[in-house]
Amino acid sequence: ALTGLVSRYQYRAEIDMLIRSMPQKEGIFTFIDIDDFKKINDTYGHRSGDVYLKTFAERLMRLPCPDGIFMRISGDEFGVYIHGYDKVTDQDIQNIWRNIGDIVIREPIDVCETTADITCSAGMAVYGKDTREVYELIEYADFAMYQAKNSGKNSYRVFDPKTYHTRNQS
Repeated sequence: ALTGLVSRYQYRAEIDMLIRSMPQKEGIFTFIDIDDFKKINDTYGHRSGDVYLKTFAERLMRLPCPDGIFMRISGDEFGVYIHGYDKVTDQDIQNIWRNIGDIVIREPIDVCETTADITCSAGMAVYGKDTREVYELIEYADFAMYQAKNSGKNSYRVFDPKTYHTRNQS
């Protein structure tokens, strides 16, 4: 309710419905985590944190994705699913990250009569290439997002099945 985005209780069904409408197409799930969001709440308070999240969500919905589903997964975690690609390319993935940079995080967010910079980490997984199962797709994008976070934040990573399976066998 806070952000007006699809909630964690709805997004899997929404993604399934979109995939069923174009089953032969591929899609990209982008799992996004706001970097250091806890500092916003700790510094400015939870009311300002809510404003920050709302502003982030409003900017996220401005991404040029006519067949996109925008969701708040939990807390400071968001997702975007874009479906309808004949074949997802590296350029498609780079375009998503570039648009996030240009539209979502380029400008600071106004909170408590000041501005707060914003960065995020993202992981991307491809429906139709990495998996055809929505739960796995989200898990894979989440895994890639944590790789981005662990490598210094404010970046993205694309799901790598070799890294995932090596890490999960350890």
